[in-house]
Amino acid sequence: MNLETALLLALVGAICGADSFAEQFQIYRPVVVGFLVGLVLGDVKTGLIVGGMFELVFLGQTAAFGGAQPPNMVIGTLMGVTFAIVSKLPPQTAIAVGVPFAVLMQAIMTTFCTLLAWLMHRNDKHIEEGNYKGIEINQYMGLALCAVLYFIVSFIPVYFGADKAAQAIKLLPEWIIHGLGVAGGILPAVGFAMLLKMMFRTEYVVFLILGFFAAAYLNLPVLALAIFAFCFVIYDYYLQKSLSKDTTPAETDGI
Repeated sequence: MNLETALLLALVGAICGADSFAEQFQIYRPVVVGFLVGLVLGDVKTGLIVGGMFELVFLGQTAAFGGAQPPNMVIGTLMGVTFAIVSKLPPQTAIAVGVPFAVLMQAIMTTFCTLLAWLMHRNDKHIEEGNYKGIEINQYMGLALCAVLYFIVSFIPVYFGADKAAQAIKLLPEWIIHGLGVAGGILPAVGFAMLLKMMFRTEYVVFLILGFFAAAYLNLPVLALAIFAFCFVIYDYYLQKSLSKDTTPAETDGI
């Protein structure tokens, strides 16, 4: 891969990685990362498809809590989409290739956050001194260091390994490629399971069954299901709003 393209991909990794650290604009989500990578590599369609599948994998993952770092969706998606486009991999196989990078970045981020603890001690000192400008500088310093880390981690494997990996993948037996595809196809189900575990409520089971029935037996596309789900959400919102008004006790004049 040429240097300019690798630098652009590393810049995408740095910006999205910094946003995942700051939790501000949600551009670190896989579907956005996939779109940006596809835009750089000239294949937006594949970028969106693979990014969307990574979104399903990380569906139940929102943010890191404390020192616990989840598998990194930014690096995992960036590498998966890059290898999918460069090596002409099917989306399922690209997921199986990208997830190990996500786990590797998980370990790197854990180490990074541990080393970054020295900024917290600086903040403690600034708080005692009432130096709020110093606290602000430390926050931006941590964000900048995070962006640099993502830039380096994104650049090295893309620039030095993407083309070589593409050649190596062509030499792999068909049964290995198929196995990676099967493994990658299972991972979105894991993402759904994680999400259901967190937000499962008995009163909403009927909608889950209805969606499954519509997809499995009526062969409705995902977009149609999403539109139906949106309509149900709007209806439920106004229904709950109406019920809350009806149950609000009437105001009485003071005695």
